[in-house]
Order: sequence, then C-alpha cells, then structure tokens
Amino acid sequence: MKKLGAFLVGLGLVAGVASAANVNSVNMVGYQNLSVPNGLVMMALNWNAVGGSSSIPINTLISGAGLTPGPGFFAADQLYVWDASLNGGTGGYKQYYLWTDDGLWYEFLNDNFPTTNVIQRGQGFWLRHSGSVTNVTVAGEVPVGGTNTVVFGAGSLHMIGSAYTASLPINGSNMTWTGNAGAGFFASDQLYVWYSSLNGGTGGYKQYYRWIDDGLWYEFLNDNFPTTDVIPLGQGAWFKNIGPASTTWTEVRPYTP
Repeated sequence: MKKLGAFLVGLGLVAGVASAANVNSVNMVGYQNLSVPNGLVMMALNWNAVGGSSSIPINTLISGAGLTPGPGFFAADQLYVWDASLNGGTGGYKQYYLWTDDGLWYEFLNDNFPTTNVIQRGQGFWLRHSGSVTNVTVAGEVPVGGTNTVVFGAGSLHMIGSAYTASLPINGSNMTWTGNAGAGFFASDQLYVWYSSLNGGTGGYKQYYRWIDDGLWYEFLNDNFPTTDVIPLGQGAWFKNIGPASTTWTEVRPYTP
C-alpha cells in the first residue's frame, strides 16, 4: 500500500521541441511550449523554481495532462535520473513511475514517494512516454546568476543541459571546459547530444570530441567543426570525463538580466 505524499505545487518540465518566451529580466517568470513524442526523450532542467531555488523536487518537475499513469512501473510513464555517485562512482539511474491513483511519481522497486529527491538546474534526465504525442507548457523563474560552474569527477559520466533558459552552442563563447583534449574521439573527453529529430523522429545522438590543437568540440567520424550545433533548450546531453582528474564546466549567462 503506498503512502500518499502531500501534493506538491510547482513547475512542470517535459521536452521535445521547445519555443521560449522572451526571458531577459530580473525575477522574470517565463515558459516553454513543448511537444513530447511517444518513446524516450532526453531532457534537461533550464529553469529555477519560482522563488529562486536551483533544484526542483521530482514531483514538481513533470506533471500534467497528457502523461500516462499506471498501477506499476511497466504500465506507466517513466523517469530515469542519472546519479554519477551510484555504484561506487560509476553512476546509475534512479527510476520513477507515474502512479495511477494520484498521478504522482514513485520510486521503482521500493514504491517510495520521493519527498526529497530533486533535479538540479543544468542536469539532464530521461522521460519515457507511453502515450501519443502530447503538448505541455513549462514555466519557471529565469536564472540570473552570472555564471554556473559544475565539477565532474575523474572518469565520470554525467547527464547535462544548459543551466540557463537558452540553447547552448557546442562551441559557444560563453562556455569554458577544462579537462582532456586529444587527437581523436577516444583520446579526449566526449559529448553526446540527443536530437529528437534524428532517425525519423525516434531520436539519436551526435557525438563530439575535444581536439587537442584548440580545445574545441569536433563531430565524431567526419571531424566537422560544429559552428551551429547546440544543446537545445529543454533537451539534454551526456558528458564523459575520460581523465584521472576532475574537470570543470563553466557556463556564463548568455543574456542580460
């Protein structure tokens, strides 16, 4: 028997293709109109909670009409949240399902109601949607801090996204990476960016490596320099630190508050 938690009122976030409101003033609340297809979609949290917190509880992250609840994990929409600290530092997923009785997210296997589990701004995650294509609106407070810095542990894998309410150019001037650049894909840190439009709409990755000569990201296999590729607003990516030391990602706010 599940223990019902208090209903948490807050933001919802789902992602497919996003269009954002004008979001460029202090303490401004904005929105995204998003389309969620059937199947897996990699997403990211780009907003603060209203009030300024940079983390959002699981049960105010994604909710609303159009998602599919069920009596158990395999009969419901699912969330997969990557935690790099699990399994001795090799990483793993925390998994949740949308329960049919109250439309809230519960943790897989133990059926716990996650009152304290959160998603951080700039963190990526998966949604598996089992219904037909649905549209939702995402709202939140626009982040106004000047920079966002994340430290990635040695040899670790992370799901990331922009920490601001704007798409993130792969080689944008507002981005600084420390870490490992090499002569090819397997000798450098790696970036896997999920694009829902690839493979006939089922989604797929573009893969990048940091080239040793300039420390910029190049596309795997064709070695193209991606002048226009971005991590889209509302969508996520993987970052892999291949080195024996931690590496740092610093993102400068791309708009004027």
